[in-house]
Amino acid sequence: MENDKLKSIPDYAFNNSQLRYIWFGAHFKQTSQPIEYIGKYSFYHAPNLTSLRIFSPVLAKIGKYSLAMNRTSRTVNDDLGQMLYIDIGGSMLDSSSFESTSLTRFRNRSTFLRLYNTSIDYLNENVFQPFLESNPSSLLDVQDSNISRSCDSRSLWIKSEYCINSDSRENRVYGTACCSF
Repeated sequence: MENDKLKSIPDYAFNNSQLRYIWFGAHFKQTSQPIEYIGKYSFYHAPNLTSLRIFSPVLAKIGKYSLAMNRTSRTVNDDLGQMLYIDIGGSMLDSSSFESTSLTRFRNRSTFLRLYNTSIDYLNENVFQPFLESNPSSLLDVQDSNISRSCDSRSLWIKSEYCINSDSRENRVYGTACCSF
């Protein structure tokens, strides 16, 4: 969906177990999608989802349990080939945009969360640690965000637990100066 004038993704928006891809906006044209808010449980009843992309220059709030899953599909297993890929971009997204439970309830599904072209300057431990702990294969990439240029003291918690090796293939958080060796 692109330039559809949708200003929010409502609570419980998607109720289709066959959906595999949902894309809002285009990352190379961040002027077209006016989504400001992602509601609660928006993708809760889309268990076969493998790719979610949301690009909006005015996205500023991600609500409680916004990305939660009701159940893991029977066709999705813990194989990295079945990982859920989530790309979210928008210059108005900052460290306070995420409600405390916005990145929880993935039902032990491995998830690659990529946040880019954001104004995030630190990773709130109360938001991002539950996401990383939800599955030992889950990954976080914050490249091309404010946090990629500096390491705020509020983000140091990731260094000891998730950026453990100078070989970046073994790390679970990418793109932050906190994980630079």
